This record gives sequence, structure tokens and C-alpha cells, in this order.
Amino acid sequence: MEGNAKGITVLVVEDQPEVRRHVEKLLTRAGYEVASAEDASAALARLEAGEVFDVLFTDVIMPGGMNGVQLADAASRILPKMKVLFTSGFPASAFAEVGVHAWEGFDLLQKPYKAIDLISAVKGISTTIRPRRKAKSSP
Repeated sequence: MEGNAKGITVLVVEDQPEVRRHVEKLLTRAGYEVASAEDASAALARLEAGEVFDVLFTDVIMPGGMNGVQLADAASRILPKMKVLFTSGFPASAFAEVGVHAWEGFDLLQKPYKAIDLISAVKGISTTIRPRRKAKSSP
């Protein structure tokens, strides 16, 4: 288990169910708290409902009318301190069309990736995050 993963929450947004479940499993095993959404609209609904995440791990190109960059833009207005890690199986030339380069210093994990690369990328962008403490329940 990664030492700094405890208390770090990750929202995984991936339209392919088998990939989404696999990423959830890998991140959970690494000690992250993980939630997921099948598309940008579902992810945005979670954020608008008040759920708080430290990291948004989103596919760049997704069906449903909103791509990962548009999601990241909307999500950053709701949670400005949330880190964003993009992923894609498309070549970098496709990113100009969706505006990913507008994200200065954006982090991208190119598909297909190995488990160690996923964990390393999430760990890398979450190193500056201070884990939130869970509220103590009253007796």
C-alpha cells in the first residue's frame, strides 16, 4: 500500500465499464478511496451533489456530449484544489481538438498503461494533497 494514499479520494471517470472497474480495483488496493462515474455528466452530478475528491482521473475523449477537458474545467470551478489526471488511448494530435493543451502543465497517462504507471501517476499528482480527516462521530 502506498504510504501517502490513505485519505486521498479519487474520482475515476471512464466510459468503458471493464476499464473503470479495473482502475477502481487497482487504486483501492493501493490505498486510495475511490468512486467512479461512467461519463462526464455522472461525474459532474456527484460533484454538484457535494461529494469531495482530491483527484479527478478522467478519460479525455468520451461519448455523451462532454469530454474530459470540459469536465475538468467544470469540476475545477466546483473544487478548485482538486488535481486532474487525464488519460487517453488516442494520439496526442487528437488532444488539440478537445482543448487539453489549454491545461497548462497537464498530466496525461497514455493508454494502455501498466498498473504501476497508474499508481505512480496518481501518487505523483497527489503528493501535495493533505488528506482530509474524517469527521468524528458523536457518542
